[in-house]
Amino acid sequence: MVPEAATNLIQSGVHPELVADFQKYIIEKQLQNEKFVLGVAKEYLGKGLRSVIILDRALMDGLAYTDDTYFKQLANTFGVKSTIQWLKRYDAVLALDVAPRECYTTENNMARSEDYKGAVLKGEAVKKAWHGANKLLVIENPEQGGFSEKMRRVVNTIFEILGEPPVELEYKWVVREVGVEKLETLNPAVFYIEQDYPKSENDVEERVRKICDSKSSSDIYLYYHTIKKPTEDSKKRSRIEIERKISAKEYEELLMRRDPESGTIRKTRYAFLYNGKHFELDVLLDNSLPVKYLLEVELPDSSVSADSIELPDFVKGAVLDNGQYSNAKLAKMVSKV
Repeated sequence: MVPEAATNLIQSGVHPELVADFQKYIIEKQLQNEKFVLGVAKEYLGKGLRSVIILDRALMDGLAYTDDTYFKQLANTFGVKSTIQWLKRYDAVLALDVAPRECYTTENNMARSEDYKGAVLKGEAVKKAWHGANKLLVIENPEQGGFSEKMRRVVNTIFEILGEPPVELEYKWVVREVGVEKLETLNPAVFYIEQDYPKSENDVEERVRKICDSKSSSDIYLYYHTIKKPTEDSKKRSRIEIERKISAKEYEELLMRRDPESGTIRKTRYAFLYNGKHFELDVLLDNSLPVKYLLEVELPDSSVSADSIELPDFVKGAVLDNGQYSNAKLAKMVSKV
């Protein structure tokens, strides 16, 4: 468990009002902490031991405490050309709601200064900073059980994410119409994505993807290789998912194995929070495909039903997809037009 960098600094005597660039110090401290624990984890791995690294706050949190332009300038000072490199740095992000008003206090942390209203506003800003993370799951305050129940949900969610092997839990809808102006008010992260499907066998779906930040002026791409397999319970909307970040060279090598019956899916992805759920809206850029909009939400656990999920009010004609319009199947339609 890696403690919060800002609290470390303040408790060490570094006062935000007395230094010229407190956010820069936080980022530097965060990177130092992460480098240290990653080094320890690699040493453990060499001894056959696996580690789970949990961070109390991380790099993108800083965006909630400054403006977008200045945050990008800060990132540049650390050799980061696009903040997508920080956004996609972590396997998952768990955003915990601020404690209820009657439980909120600053007495247990001398580094905490916001009143309750300020803490709630800052908490929402932090969630927005993580729009588009690999996994963004909100842990809401429970109606019963208090903090202990909240921590139980955190632990269970972590186990769901890790899995043996890790399992992807999601619902997807085909959408007829989208109110783009309303969507923009949610400050979504926007990505351009190209994905292809290497030839695979035995119910295994293999995917390669390159992705860049559409809001950034840089041409930095990140590359991923994903393997998806069905779970034993075919009735559940879950699949085993193993994803890893790869180099541009490995990406090109994997493209050499592309399924000749499949084409390239090109899409713009909008990632945003709505009523405590992290949604991803894909706009497919090939006009010849039978659908244009696909809406997806990833779930913290398998107990959530599709009927219980409130869809964004700016999507119209949403129909739950039964797998007919998976990206892999759509890629086969691309090749035919």
